[in-house]
Parts: sequence; C-alpha cells; structure tokens
Amino acid sequence: MEPKEVAFCNMEWRIGNFVAVRLQGLFKEVDGMADFFAEFRGDHRWVMQTLLEVQRALEQRQWERALELVEALDRATGPHMEFEEKHLYPEFVPLVGQERVQEMLNDHGGAAQILQRVKGRLRQGALSDEEVAALKGDLQRFLRHAADCEGSALLAEALPPERIEELGRLLVSLRATGRPLTVYRGVAAAQD
Repeated sequence: MEPKEVAFCNMEWRIGNFVAVRLQGLFKEVDGMADFFAEFRGDHRWVMQTLLEVQRALEQRQWERALELVEALDRATGPHMEFEEKHLYPEFVPLVGQERVQEMLNDHGGAAQILQRVKGRLRQGALSDEEVAALKGDLQRFLRHAADCEGSALLAEALPPERIEELGRLLVSLRATGRPLTVYRGVAAAQD
C-alpha cells in the first residue's frame, strides 16, 4: 500500500522560552492506519472520561448513576482489552519484551477486579465517605492504566501498515461480542 501525503509537520517542544527540540518533516499515512489509531485512542479517551464521570457521581452521591457508568465501562472495556491481549500485545513482545507485556496483562486483571468490586459495592446502596474514598482510589488505578495505554498507540506505530489495518478490523469486530471485561477476565459470571 502506497503512503499518501497527509500534512506538513512543524512541531516544537518548549521548556520555558527555550525550544528544546524541533521536528520538521512530512507525515505519511497509509489508508486505514488513521482509522485504527482513531478507534484505539478514542476508546482510551472514552474510558478516561467515563472513569472521571464515575468519580464525580461518587462525590455527588449519585449511586445509580455511578453504577450505570461502571456497567458501561465493563461492557466497553471487555472487547477492547480482549483485542489488546489477543492481538495487539503479542506484537509488542519483540519491542518491549515479555516482562513488560505481562505487566500490561496484569493491569487488565486488576481493572476487571476493580470494576467487579465497584459494581458490587454500588449495588448495595449508599456508601460511607470512607467507602467512596476507597472506590475512588480503585478508579484512579484504572485511570492510570488507561492513560498509560497511550504508549500502546505509540508502540503500534512501529508495526507494518498492513498489520495496523488488520488490527483495526479486529478491534471493531470484537466490539460486537459485547462481553464485559469482568466476564472475559473470569471475575464475574456471564449473568452478572
């Protein structure tokens, strides 16, 4: 597939008034690659925004709203993380090593446990200030993982364009499964 010219890039990083690095050049794009990155980064952006919404709902003591949002997170993150684990992360082993990929996988297990714990507690009704603080701490850990995933998008840029296109198709197709993360990771039964 032939690269096509997208835009001229003239970027600089500043430290105070000092220009630390300046890049100039022509960005190239292969048809389909932008779609993968838009979808992938869009998922992470949505997760981060929704996690922040859950925290606000907890602060405002809107238990039902918080539960709705956490259940939506569970449904959305299941297919996304399954995609990462089965298709994307194996591509990263030659780049960052098996140990780092295993850390990323462990983060997914932690995210599933967090969602299950938060859902379980919210289903019980009103929370104390201490419980709200504990759940917000859990959600912050999940948020850190979502923010760290921007690095996954950067790593994916090192993959061949044909593979990136295929990954985009796989990401979109896995969404149709709708399998919640807590079910996919085995911390909840399918009817939960």
